[in-house]
Amino acid sequence: MNHIITGLIIGLFGICMSMFGTSAMASDEQPVWELNSQTFSACQVIGQVQCVDGLVKLDGTNAVVLPTHLTAGQNDFTIEFELKRGDDFKVLPRLQGGLEIVSNMDTDAMAGFVMRYKPDKWNPGGGQSNTFWLYTNGIRNGNVGGLMGKDKFTKYSLVFKNQALTIFRNGLILSAAGDVKPSPLPLTFGEVIKPGGDDYPEKYVTLTKLPSPYQLRKIKVYPQAIFPTGFDQSTHVMENISGPDYMMQCARRTDASLPRILVIGDSQSMGYRSYITEHFKGKAYVDYWVGGTWFAPIDIEDENCKPKRAFRGVLNNGPYDIVTWNAMTGHMWSIKHPTRCPVQTIEPNFTEMVSFLKSYAPQTQFIWVNCTPRRSLEEDGTHSVDNEGNRVAVRNNKIVDKLMADMGIPVVDLYSTSLPFVSQVKRGWTDTVHWSRDVYKVFADELITEIEKHMPKSEK
Repeated sequence: MNHIITGLIIGLFGICMSMFGTSAMASDEQPVWELNSQTFSACQVIGQVQCVDGLVKLDGTNAVVLPTHLTAGQNDFTIEFELKRGDDFKVLPRLQGGLEIVSNMDTDAMAGFVMRYKPDKWNPGGGQSNTFWLYTNGIRNGNVGGLMGKDKFTKYSLVFKNQALTIFRNGLILSAAGDVKPSPLPLTFGEVIKPGGDDYPEKYVTLTKLPSPYQLRKIKVYPQAIFPTGFDQSTHVMENISGPDYMMQCARRTDASLPRILVIGDSQSMGYRSYITEHFKGKAYVDYWVGGTWFAPIDIEDENCKPKRAFRGVLNNGPYDIVTWNAMTGHMWSIKHPTRCPVQTIEPNFTEMVSFLKSYAPQTQFIWVNCTPRRSLEEDGTHSVDNEGNRVAVRNNKIVDKLMADMGIPVVDLYSTSLPFVSQVKRGWTDTVHWSRDVYKVFADELITEIEKHMPKSEK
């Protein structure tokens, strides 16, 4: 299991954090190792690398490996460095120019970490680029976007304390991780991102020397955890927890007596979950699984099927008092992909999953959140629900809402809640799925009302 919080993740995760510090470190401790022309000679070098005035250039064909004894197997230490893209940086074709900035990850031992950088337009599917991808213990945990320019050096501080990692960018928290197992491997700066796997299929990648190398300087290693001045370690943060087939966000808990709520859903839940978190601040911890998982047309009765495997991992991060749940219905029921969820699979598959969830987490109150309307954009710019996609949503909602009621699962009817707002959608808005912030606040209020019916009595 991996834990990583991403305070500035945009889009896929949507986490907002405001923890401030300064770039100064909170201690006068001296580094145990610092990159310069003398210490560079003790490093292992892969490819052609020179250290000039404490600066090295990484072009995708080279790397610098620090002495193993500096960090191998240790729980507490700090790494600092400054990084920038090349002065004549140019956007490269898809899947070109990615770099493992720093890593000690041992995939065989499922230990250590990786910070990977993927520049502008890196992703083959057009997804978020200019991004750090973060891995711990061999599993990808998230990405943090838009974080490196080409004109100035950016300072990064990686602070390890009791197997927890906090990463700072120019003194501001960037991300943090728990349960990072100590790695026996040395720190390596500059390995190229290798092709292979879903993230960077080999057929798309032609590894070539980067025309404009990344510039790295002021590498320092401290033998203890040193946080930037002004950083409050007790500040409330969210944490991504990853495992096979899931990646979720959990509140870092300091009061074990408070109830725990888990919000599961697709992008609609990204609009309302922050309001739920704010409402229960100080009264309950609210975790979040964006996306969840759908379960058709696979064999849902298989105990090792992906949905059950994912839900086991997610629920093992509990126990949860309450779980609000939508099974990616906006995607699963899309008329563009009719094979994802044939209508004849809905009742048996949902019955199987509800039975599984109630059996696996019998003390948890599950709450179903149904599918919101599928709108269409009319010629005059107004929005309508008179379309085939919405008729499928209505039909499937009817099946699932009844099933949930029959199995004792409360239903939050966001479909009905949404309908009065269809006529208020901004004229000409091409997004026919999502809603305004005001509407998402209404959605949140609906969920909060239902959640509070099932909260431990002292916490309502």
